[in-house]
Amino acid sequence: SSSPMAAVLLVKWGKEADAVEVDPAQETAHDAVSRRFDIPASRLSLVCRGRKYGDSADETRALLALSAQGHQTFVMGTRNAEQLDRPRSLFLVTLSRVPLLGAFAARCAVLAARFAHRLWLRFLDRLQATVHLVGFFFASFLPNGH
Repeated sequence: SSSPMAAVLLVKWGKEADAVEVDPAQETAHDAVSRRFDIPASRLSLVCRGRKYGDSADETRALLALSAQGHQTFVMGTRNAEQLDRPRSLFLVTLSRVPLLGAFAARCAVLAARFAHRLWLRFLDRLQATVHLVGFFFASFLPNGH
């Protein structure tokens, strides 16, 4: 299902080299490469001949022109399946590598930490309310300025 306007972009990601079809009328090079390698477009960089190319129609045309001359575009980015949710603590990373129950124990530790965090926030809310009530109580003894 190749479009008559589609052009080929020569790409290399790690040890994988490929020719990705890009229809500049329909999509940018970032969109096509993102789809081909399953890398989020926001986390994707395309570099050709020492220059990083942006996610625009003009940049796509420039990359396709270089590709037509035989230049390869280097793809940098992390596949969706390999994305880290957020930085984890050394404790959780180490725990998750323990054979058999490590991954389960790490998940339980994260859930316990979230629960403790929610309890802490509730406690802080109640503490703040208590401090306000005590403040109002003592403020009631002050003269009203009459």
